Amino acid sequence: MSDSKVDENISVTSDADVKNALEQLAVLQTDGTQDVNVWTGILSVIKSVQRSSLGSGKSYLTSGIFTEDGMLLLTDHIGRRLVLVDQSYTFLEEFKLDGKPTDITRGNEPYEYFVALREDGILRCTFRGGQFTALGRLLSPTGAWGIGFLGNTRVVGTEKFICMLGSDGQDIRSMSKSGADTYIALLKAENLLYHKDGNTIVGRQSNGVEIFRYMVNSLVYPVGLDLDQDGNLYVCGRNSKNVHLVSKNGLKDRVLLSKLVSINTPYAVVVNPFRQEIVVTSSQEAIAFEVYTFCDNK
Repeated sequence: MSDSKVDENISVTSDADVKNALEQLAVLQTDGTQDVNVWTGILSVIKSVQRSSLGSGKSYLTSGIFTEDGMLLLTDHIGRRLVLVDQSYTFLEEFKLDGKPTDITRGNEPYEYFVALREDGILRCTFRGGQFTALGRLLSPTGAWGIGFLGNTRVVGTEKFICMLGSDGQDIRSMSKSGADTYIALLKAENLLYHKDGNTIVGRQSNGVEIFRYMVNSLVYPVGLDLDQDGNLYVCGRNSKNVHLVSKNGLKDRVLLSKLVSINTPYAVVVNPFRQEIVVTSSQEAIAFEVYTFCDNK
């Protein structure tokens, strides 16, 4: 077990940091395999991970992100910790937090991450070479659940609003919405953001203008959101017990998983940027998460 420590003097920005991070990404992303078309391929489960194997009796994995070296950091809301698994999705370590984490996102600097802690603000931290370091907290709107960054603009999802904040924490704009467990997906290259509004998925430009609203009967209580390298949006339907795929403009969609193998109620979906795999977590079930890979539909 590793407790987080605070180091206000750590430096996370340098030419060497940027070069090393990019080199690691390039190596991991190049494995010589041909990508499967996500719109025609099928998903096959390759691993189911039991909650009991993650170093804690209770866990509720609400989000996750892949690190620069291909490991996966997951937020455990009930366990008040971050869970680290390796590239084969085997438990490595936990990092205890002072608060209940709901979401984790990458910052603008190499090895920089931000963790939403609901009523306890947003934790800024670094993770590099297996070392987790807490750097301090940012103020956030009450009930912050999902977080992300578009440049220096902080985007926060709460039960009633999508809030866009400047680097000084001041409100730039807020957009009303409904439904709890509000996660955010950001397509930074095109300044687009996605969020839920009830049972609807909304796509917006960074200025708040709506691009589309995606609503189908087969998607009920959407929660986890994530994007692949082509901007396709993956959506976890908690009450509909499935996973949807939506194009970045909302004009194309499919049900990727009509049901999961060992999970009854899915919660978060995390896209692996290095391999054509997705991780789907459960809502506090015996199976903490499952890993699926894309295969040709032959």
